[in-house]
Amino acid sequence: MRLFERLTPHRLAFISILALAFACAYVVQPAWDNERAHYDLTRALAQGTPTIDKSFRHPPLRTIDVTRRDGHAYAAKMPGFAAANVPAYVVARAAGANTTGAPRGVVWGLHLWSVVLPAALLLLLIRRRVDQIVPGFGTAAAFALGGATLILPFSTVFFSHVLSALLGFGAYLLVSRERESTPSRRLLFLAGLLGGLGCVVEYSLAIVAAVLGVIVVLGRPRLQRGIAYAAGVVLGALPTFAFNLWAFRNPFHFAYQGWHAPGEKPLPGILGVTLPTAHNLIKVVFYPGGIGPVLALGILGAVLLWHTGRRVEAALPMVLIACFTISDAASSTPFGGVSPGPRYVIPALPFLAVPLAAVFSAFPGLAIGLVCAGGVYMVAATMTGALEAWDGLVWHRVTSGDYVDTILRFVGIHSAAAIIPYMLAVAVAVAAAVAATSWGHVRVRDIVAAPVAFAAWLLVATHTPGLLARGVAGEAAVVGAAAVAVAIVMGIYKDGIPLRPRSVRSSAS
Repeated sequence: MRLFERLTPHRLAFISILALAFACAYVVQPAWDNERAHYDLTRALAQGTPTIDKSFRHPPLRTIDVTRRDGHAYAAKMPGFAAANVPAYVVARAAGANTTGAPRGVVWGLHLWSVVLPAALLLLLIRRRVDQIVPGFGTAAAFALGGATLILPFSTVFFSHVLSALLGFGAYLLVSRERESTPSRRLLFLAGLLGGLGCVVEYSLAIVAAVLGVIVVLGRPRLQRGIAYAAGVVLGALPTFAFNLWAFRNPFHFAYQGWHAPGEKPLPGILGVTLPTAHNLIKVVFYPGGIGPVLALGILGAVLLWHTGRRVEAALPMVLIACFTISDAASSTPFGGVSPGPRYVIPALPFLAVPLAAVFSAFPGLAIGLVCAGGVYMVAATMTGALEAWDGLVWHRVTSGDYVDTILRFVGIHSAAAIIPYMLAVAVAVAAAVAATSWGHVRVRDIVAAPVAFAAWLLVATHTPGLLARGVAGEAAVVGAAAVAVAIVMGIYKDGIPLRPRSVRSSAS
């Protein structure tokens, strides 16, 4: 009994996030082209060169994510993620790790430093921020984002999205702290610095930096605030231009420019981004692994926050998710190649935390149903190979026991049963998040809404790939089915939306 008495909400939150971090560290994903490109650039920077020519001398390190200029090979990546990995790489090399053979093991080790650790920090920051606005629902929101969105699978692979999301969300927290306390140009400068560094990791973070800049200049004195923030952004982004100058003798030439898959033409538009299409937009939202569940909850949560006076917390997530979604829908590769979902939107997902919490408070059944629907797919995709989910065979691999390797492979254990600790860790994270949340009175309509929302999303997502293959008629069918599902779920709450849920702390912002 004393043990359970000691499990305070704060400790339960820590347990939930720690369990998720363990799950992300436990699985060992394959090191494909994207991971090898980041790894090759990490090796190059550690050796004091911007080119990855030396990596191409070792066949296991070769990648298609490469561009060539003046007889040299360059990783088609922003330099920030690789630079963040250099310290861990140096330690691994000094410890005797094989840095020129098949990179799977050393990449797994590096991802503990630059992916799993940032993911855990991100969820802790999300939990803290949400509890400031929607007390008691920070852990639920943190788990929803960390365990039921693309943040989960991409916390297990050597990609830059989670680190960039941490930097962008960190910039937002500093801006929010400055807005809600004593005005401080130092905080605004630091916020800009994090936003600029985020751009070094992933160029799309320029969207986050720009939108936060608008919020900054809404305060007074506008000019001084804008200068402080902009100075931070410029200083933070300088390493990108310094790298470009070092590598290409041109600060405005990026390594990604001119990239194309072998045998294909260069990407159209600006880095593959042209004009959004309805087909891509539906794919980004409604495909298995799409952002549909969290987007629906985010929109509803924004309505709730708006009516409590939390205008910034309502508008900011919607602006960011709209920008990233439209940009993704305009991409020639909206899923970013081999991916379980539209990975380019990941930096915008943490900003949905507060709206998610508002829905957990007002509509717990609806929120739980959609989070569970998204979470089931993300958990399944992660344990069967995060990047293999693009082929649509996730459930086949689950039922056939075709699971990804785990850390037990390092001691020679490859049994399908090795995935059990991963599943147990996720279960612990779920249980701790539920126990840490102050749910209040559960209504009959919430009990009904949860399974209905769960089934509705799974039905729409499962049939979307086949319907989209039918062209415009299929696109209309997906949108129509989604509209019917929304109408059914909201019909359960026929007595209306509580525009001022008591759990949300009001603000005059």
